[in-house]
Amino acid sequence: MKNPKKAPVEVGPIRCERGPGYARVTAAVDGGSVWFETTDGSLRAAPEAFASALLVPAMALGRDLTFSDGLDARWMHGAERLQQYFHRWWGYGKIALHTASQHVAAKGKEGRRALLFSAGVDAFHSLFQGPEAEVLVFVHGYDIPLADQSRARLMEKTLREVAAACGRQAVVVRTNLRQHPVAGRRYRHAFGGALAAIGHLLAGVDELVVSSSISLSDERPCASRWDIDPLWSSNETQIVHFGADVMRNDKLRSIMEQPLVRQHLRVCLQDTGALNCGVCEKCLRTMLVLEQAGCLSTFRTFDLSGLSMASRIDRLSFLKEPQYVLPFYEDPLRLGLPDDLARAVKALMVRSRRLKPLQVLGRRVPLTVSALLLPLPWRQRLAGVLRGGRHREKGRR
Repeated sequence: MKNPKKAPVEVGPIRCERGPGYARVTAAVDGGSVWFETTDGSLRAAPEAFASALLVPAMALGRDLTFSDGLDARWMHGAERLQQYFHRWWGYGKIALHTASQHVAAKGKEGRRALLFSAGVDAFHSLFQGPEAEVLVFVHGYDIPLADQSRARLMEKTLREVAAACGRQAVVVRTNLRQHPVAGRRYRHAFGGALAAIGHLLAGVDELVVSSSISLSDERPCASRWDIDPLWSSNETQIVHFGADVMRNDKLRSIMEQPLVRQHLRVCLQDTGALNCGVCEKCLRTMLVLEQAGCLSTFRTFDLSGLSMASRIDRLSFLKEPQYVLPFYEDPLRLGLPDDLARAVKALMVRSRRLKPLQVLGRRVPLTVSALLLPLPWRQRLAGVLRGGRHREKGRR
């Protein structure tokens, strides 16, 4: 007997509220509410914004989407193609999109371009090397949780200082999207649509630039890629993906002389109360490129006190998904590093390659259980790695 069909996720009506100094767009979603708000300009009640953010979560739940507002015909066509990608990559079943009507929206009159700006390597590269954007946008409630006010204030300060220095408009958008029981599901697979949603919402903007997070040579599934981001576009709002033709390390080298980058670069997602923790893998791969180039000491957003770079690398247990991450370390190693740092990087690469089978097994069996399948010498080595990742050369103290 087949399972009964699940009830659709009902979306709408979408309402736009404006008051002195603020704008908010709200939609009823599955009996709850999803909202976006800003004090930096106007928002528009675009159903494509909510449709973009909800497509993957609804697919993950196996529930159709029903909209009380009409959806743009171009967006609907793109959504059909996007579902094919998400089914092939992650096994999500296709869902139906029920809408009051399909329409062709009018083109925006102002024709401004916005850039999603996180102050990371990809975003700074787009700012200095990409199509000129009049608006820089930070979204509080995506990477930085809505409840995290301290990091949000740091990021907002960075956004406004960079925008002022470049003569751009700064826009901070806040949203409860990730807190919603439906809209917040599978964010790792859904964030591409969530990013596109901001472009549809910004009044007076008809193009949103999304910075690449993986390069053209990286074929793994990702919620934001060069081949799928444009499919979130509507007739009114174009979603543009920029930078996939440049490797991340090369992006960093192309912008590292910029004073704004040295003052504001943010690559870390750790909750430490600072822009960068300086010890996580993402911080260290960035710092390694800067150290090899001889300019790490000029970057104000990394705390360089205490541990040396070699010691920080030694403390990394191993690299997750080494097939994708190792090139970030091989590149500065090939260009030349001090002996102690080169040793630390080589040791990290060796233990990451050796432990790769265990990482794959650990996705199906807890790491502590799968470790019991290793021979005793390997279990002892793994215990040393998990205690701090220090692999000293023979005789070294």
